[in-house]
Amino acid sequence: MEKKLKVSVCVVTYNHEKYIRQCLQSIVDQETDFDFEVIVGDDCSKDGTRQIVESFFIKYPKLIKPVFHEKNIGAAKNYFKVHSLATGEFIAHMDGDDYLLPNKLLTQAKFMDKNIECVLSGHDMLFLNEKGSFSTNHKFLPEISDIKSFLQYGNFLAHSSTMYRSIYKLSNTLDQEPLDFQVHVDRVKSGIVGYINKPLGVYRVHDGGMVASYFKSTKMFEKNISAILSVERFLKGEESELVNKALYLLGIIWIKNFIVLGETKLAHKVYEHSEFKRLRIFQKIKLKLFITFRHIVKPIYLIKRGVFKW
Repeated sequence: MEKKLKVSVCVVTYNHEKYIRQCLQSIVDQETDFDFEVIVGDDCSKDGTRQIVESFFIKYPKLIKPVFHEKNIGAAKNYFKVHSLATGEFIAHMDGDDYLLPNKLLTQAKFMDKNIECVLSGHDMLFLNEKGSFSTNHKFLPEISDIKSFLQYGNFLAHSSTMYRSIYKLSNTLDQEPLDFQVHVDRVKSGIVGYINKPLGVYRVHDGGMVASYFKSTKMFEKNISAILSVERFLKGEESELVNKALYLLGIIWIKNFIVLGETKLAHKVYEHSEFKRLRIFQKIKLKLFITFRHIVKPIYLIKRGVFKW
């Protein structure tokens, strides 16, 4: 009987010619005491991404399993396709523009083995900007928590830091284009979430990244709202104050980012969202002040600005 793989690393990539080589090399260089596979889904990239993936397949044919889409199917379908092919006990997700630090797979798999009640786990990340500078957004988080943690801390799991048990695979029924936040929330409804307070990967911050594109419209803001409300429905209204705080913090993040981008109309659209009617009056006033004094807020926020969290 063939022994089941311990870990499947699922990589989704699109036009990552500048980054995918480092991403894949950081995975194949992982030192472990178990076997793992690397499934790479290229969503019909228009640059040299496919050729780089092919070169890794030629060099590591027993390790790399490429999936080349002949037409662009979108990030969500690519994600679900690649994850559906995973055969490991644990499934680790990677975006093609990020990369792993040494011993990530071994450390996280051991964490999952130790904490058998964990459905999903993540870890701290280093952030790398286009100038080549590293930073951290580290805040100590509970090693073990539940779905309420997504109300307290927002989407605290960087997508490329996640590892989950394969029995909790999801099908593409959440949404035609779900956000990573929605996927995390839906998984943790089945159990608890773990967190390793140590950087085990590097997250790239660049204009071509998925998160940078979130702030081009209110579309992703609405998806974040939906994720928070799904937590509230799951808790059956038990944590209404915590939900309100989560909505308020979400409002601050999106209003600030729209102000930085000069999208005042979109900032107003966030402020006027129907779900914000439930906020306390002082919370509504503070959100309004950010917009009113946007010419002061913008330069201050640009100085302090770190990595988007939601």
